[in-house]
Amino acid sequence: MADQGLLDEMYEKRGYLFEWQVLLASEAPEFLRAFDATWTQVNTDRPDGLELKYRELVYATTASVLGEGTVAKNHMHKALDAGATTTELIDAILVAWTPSGSRTLIHGLRSLVDVLTDRGEYVPPDVGYRISDRPDHADQKFGEEPS
Repeated sequence: MADQGLLDEMYEKRGYLFEWQVLLASEAPEFLRAFDATWTQVNTDRPDGLELKYRELVYATTASVLGEGTVAKNHMHKALDAGATTTELIDAILVAWTPSGSRTLIHGLRSLVDVLTDRGEYVPPDVGYRISDRPDHADQKFGEEPS
């Protein structure tokens, strides 16, 4: 039986739960409680600690390093909501790219384009040639619907 009280506490802090957290609430609630305590410590503002926007930049770039586009986008939205700028997000991706390689650059910038487009803050310009490196878009030009 899942520790519903623990799940309720975690949801209240985060506004979401992952399926693996629900599983652990049944199978390893002691571990999940310890995990939650650590997560809470890391994600709580502390005097002289990282501001929220910087924590979100770290999350976004780490997710980019790992190729986790969905997670990167989530934290990019949170970083922007916390006051980060597009330039700061780009700089964070570029700094992370230096030691980690092109995967970070590609996943990070692709995610950022999607986030900014979703927010209405970026419209890719009509440059007259292919604008995507996705194979299913190989023949598509800006403004054309995917085939």
